[in-house]
Amino acid sequence: MTTYRHGDLLVRPIGSIPEGATENTKGDAHILAYGEATGHRHRIADPRPDTVRFFTTPDGRAVMEVFQPVELVHEEHKTLTIAPAIYEVVHEREYGYFVQSVRQVQD
Repeated sequence: MTTYRHGDLLVRPIGSIPEGATENTKGDAHILAYGEATGHRHRIADPRPDTVRFFTTPDGRAVMEVFQPVELVHEEHKTLTIAPAIYEVVHEREYGYFVQSVRQVQD
């Protein structure tokens, strides 16, 4: 299975939907991340339920189950085609050595 990097997002395969995860059926569930600086969005282009489903784990992690290839799009990044599998969506973080703290990378 393939791991995908899309700007500050990492979409990595996991074996199954984590126990206790609930399906996210909100209208914006297909938006995986908002750009803090630009307002751009990392989003699934065709979020039909027979194509992809979105979940949130009890500890707040985002998971998606892809049934058919889907496109992950963003205004400033190359469009990626995500293969069928179950994925965790991770926001990249960085360590600031001068302030000695971890923060989420801003897009």
